[in-house]
Amino acid sequence: MASKIRRIGIAAALSVVILFAVVLLALSYSEVGVTCEIGTGGLPLSDCDLSAMPQSVVEDATKLATEVYGDSQEKCDDFVCQLLTVYEEAKNKDFVVIFNSGGWGSNLVETSPGWWGIFTGIQSELSSLGYTSLPVNYRRTVEDIRGCFD
Repeated sequence: MASKIRRIGIAAALSVVILFAVVLLALSYSEVGVTCEIGTGGLPLSDCDLSAMPQSVVEDATKLATEVYGDSQEKCDDFVCQLLTVYEEAKNKDFVVIFNSGGWGSNLVETSPGWWGIFTGIQSELSSLGYTSLPVNYRRTVEDIRGCFD
């Protein structure tokens, strides 16, 4: 009787481990973070025109994307496009102020309690000192179960 219970216990433990591995593999999807200008409601910065960029900047962005996302061409292209769009938007600014929320990383500054006032205060102070700035939201993950696991 004891050996039968032991076999059932081992089979159950093995089943749980296999199920856990399958769930982890199914959820091991890495999303490209989204960069968006503050006040756009989360619409990504993705207006990239590679012909207008210095070749060395495009090469650096592409190399970085390949290091981060490997052979996933779609993710690399998305990352390069967002990075180069921020580059283009920021090149005539004195400061880039990036909001990167805590927790899961899916909140925008507009929906983060207390941060909107802090962010507008930073911009007002920079403006009063004669500086220009580009306010940017960076969302590391999407707001779903896969985003939580990412």
